Amino acid sequence: TENSEAYQLYLKGRFEANKFAPEAFPRAIGYYNQAIALDQGYALAYAGLAEIYSAEANFGVPPKEAYPQAKLAADKALTLDEGLPEAHRAIADLSFFYDWDFPAAEREFKRALELNPNYAEAYSAYSTYLKSMRRHDEEIVQAKRGQSLDPLSAFTNMELGEAFYMARRYDEFAGQADEGSSL
Repeated sequence: TENSEAYQLYLKGRFEANKFAPEAFPRAIGYYNQAIALDQGYALAYAGLAEIYSAEANFGVPPKEAYPQAKLAADKALTLDEGLPEAHRAIADLSFFYDWDFPAAEREFKRALELNPNYAEAYSAYSTYLKSMRRHDEEIVQAKRGQSLDPLSAFTNMELGEAFYMARRYDEFAGQADEGSSL
């Protein structure tokens, strides 16, 4: 966006979303909606909405309510900017968790990473997908990449720890748990 106030509201939304706590989700949604009210074409704010609505489905909001809202926001983000990695990551999450369209989810994760090879959260989210597919060696590669790009993120550290655990590499899991707890 060219609107600095909309951008500041988007950043406040990210701040709340990154808490990954149910009580912060409504605040994130409010900030994203305020940003969109200032700039109807702000694709990144729509992608943020998609992400937070998807997260709500994991924390008490009925999936039949949260996921359709996430899908509307993700589709709007893609309509506004087909090249936005965050929109592709949102579509990947929805394809995976809501539609159970696993090939589409993998394509969208890969597209997000192709568009932004430094997108730490997308690597970590892709590792979650790979974990579910029981492709643990690939999961570890993706989780390590995400964690290396954002070593202070609780999300990327958690995903790397889970990758080691799922691959039964318990010594590395314990080391990652110790490292992650010192953040």
